[in-house]
Amino acid sequence: DEDSHALCPMCSESVPLAALEQHEWSCPGRAAASRTATPQAGGIKALRSDVEEWARGQLANLGRRFCVSTLDESVALAALAVCTDKAEVRDQAVMIIADNQPVKNFAAEFWRRRNSD
Repeated sequence: DEDSHALCPMCSESVPLAALEQHEWSCPGRAAASRTATPQAGGIKALRSDVEEWARGQLANLGRRFCVSTLDESVALAALAVCTDKAEVRDQAVMIIADNQPVKNFAAEFWRRRNSD
């Protein structure tokens, strides 16, 4: 259907599905994806490199397994990194990837690793 739209996880703009890939390259939120950050009580703090590396690998694997189109791990990671609680991470992961147990398990582990010292 030519009228189908998707919500960009980075800028929340409603984008026609036919233009989604093109939007990905011009999205104002794309720059934010390269500065993946996590909200903390004292401000914004970058993800630890080990957590980011683990999450990118997991997202690549989940994207290959469950996504019909290519998953941009940077955009997905940026969308997850700005979530403020475990439920929001889960909901975002389900929306971006798929509604299944492996994705929910990833979201829970991402939250745990992100918040461990």
